[in-house]
Amino acid sequence: MNPIAAFDIESADIFLNPGDMVCPADFETDVRIWGPEKNLVSRNPGISVAGVATELTTAFYESDPGRQRIEQGSQMYQDLVTRLHNLSQTHTIVTWNGLKFDFQVLAQEAGGDIKYVQMVEEIAESHCDLMYIIFCHKGYYLALDQALQRLELSKTHSVALRDGTIINEMYGGRAPQLWAQGERDAVRTYLKGDVETLYKLAESVQHTGYLSWFSSKGKPYSIKTDLIPVSEAREIPTPDTSWMTDPPIRADFDSWLTGEKEYVSPNLL
Repeated sequence: MNPIAAFDIESADIFLNPGDMVCPADFETDVRIWGPEKNLVSRNPGISVAGVATELTTAFYESDPGRQRIEQGSQMYQDLVTRLHNLSQTHTIVTWNGLKFDFQVLAQEAGGDIKYVQMVEEIAESHCDLMYIIFCHKGYYLALDQALQRLELSKTHSVALRDGTIINEMYGGRAPQLWAQGERDAVRTYLKGDVETLYKLAESVQHTGYLSWFSSKGKPYSIKTDLIPVSEAREIPTPDTSWMTDPPIRADFDSWLTGEKEYVSPNLL
């Protein structure tokens, strides 16, 4: 069995929900803020910080001080992609919804550099997206916490700010604003929890051969699977989704690989 490397990013742009209020004077970076308009289109939400967890350590790749996002094609960006590409030769890279979100954003951040776009596409195809496996079997999205609960694990929901304030309802959509406010340790703590619990989930799948979760109503489900790559998961027979009003389709995940570019939501599942 290959060792595991878990990967996750936090987006850079702030996307407001209806009723949200922000104070730009509190920001220490050049953050972009998008309103809740229905037809909002952003070319790229960017990356503020990325985390990679292996059997040895959890490493962070992040924007320069005073900057909200890792610059497109910068040395930091190249280091991140190169690290992932090298790991993909020796490890099984694992994400949760990484095919639809993390790797699409990573490809956009190449700034048109074909070398790095191709590297990202290779990693995306060969890596294991656990949420995509569930989607290919069942036809619906699933939150990471629903799978972690079967292992009695949980994402990090509490983080401490520099003034000692504790945020007890931390989630991915809040990370860009905290990053812009200079609360980098809090965001790193949140991201570290994400990649390290994802790592533990992947270990469980690798050792047991099952990926399990609870439904939103608390019903337990399991599918028999290994840590298969996206290219193999794509071959799973399409499930019956006739009971769904507007079922998502597989192209929602990988249309960016076929050249059909569209907005990527930063609201991680």
